[in-house]
Amino acid sequence: MKSFKVTEFNAPLAEFDEPTPQPAGTQVLLKVVAAGVCHSDLHIWEGGYDLGHGRKPLSLRDRGVSLPRTMGHESVGQVVALGPDAKGDIKVGDICLVYPWLGCGQCDTCLAGQENMCLKSNALGIFCDGGYADHMTVPNPKYLINLKGLDPVSAAPYACSGVTTYSALKKVEEHLGQPIVIFGAGGLGLMALSLLKAMGGKGAIVVDIGAPWALPLIPMKAVTIQGSYVGNLRETQELLDLVRTRHVPPIPVTPMPLDQADAALRALKEGKLVGRAVLTP
Repeated sequence: MKSFKVTEFNAPLAEFDEPTPQPAGTQVLLKVVAAGVCHSDLHIWEGGYDLGHGRKPLSLRDRGVSLPRTMGHESVGQVVALGPDAKGDIKVGDICLVYPWLGCGQCDTCLAGQENMCLKSNALGIFCDGGYADHMTVPNPKYLINLKGLDPVSAAPYACSGVTTYSALKKVEEHLGQPIVIFGAGGLGLMALSLLKAMGGKGAIVVDIGAPWALPLIPMKAVTIQGSYVGNLRETQELLDLVRTRHVPPIPVTPMPLDQADAALRALKEGKLVGRAVLTP
């Protein structure tokens, strides 16, 4: 199995050749068909997040990210083998989007279907190995969503940028009968416009400015500020159904061979990519 791993933060990705794993228990082995290169991968590669305002950067090592790590949380793969305890409708040959935002699977948050919010994340491509490889394992077939004819390369980003914007729109769904304001006109902002239209929204005003909040105005205007972190498995399934039934136009993608993973990251950092880079092993 060939993979490209972060072995040191801010260092070039290293190529590894290892035995292809065999699925045990409920695991599923996939041959990777497409792996999106997300802006979050830059932060993982760099080892942290800049919190701004002169604050100490958020260290991913302190959050439990260990190296070496195969990144890639926007993955599509073809099922090649299932562990003896794998249950469900997924079968060998199916081409599936991988839901990557896994938790511990045991806490109340996970049991409520909100694994993306688990405090003990096992997210694929971050805390566990992901899709910058020609094969990957997924711990349970329930995290695989059959694409049912959707293009794998175009569909890969739905595992992150797609479900992130969809989940955010769902949180304001009761207000979609009137125009909403979308801050940010980059990849996620433009995807939000496509999904908003498919969800029956009445339009949006898109701004791309830095809009610091004056703290006194928050209580004076009774403003509600709510975060939205990626999305849960059910929302990802809903998103693919929406894309399929409402014919949501695919986002622009730039396919690149797997062995150009490092070049794709650097091109993303330098702002040279058109749309989303997707690695195609």
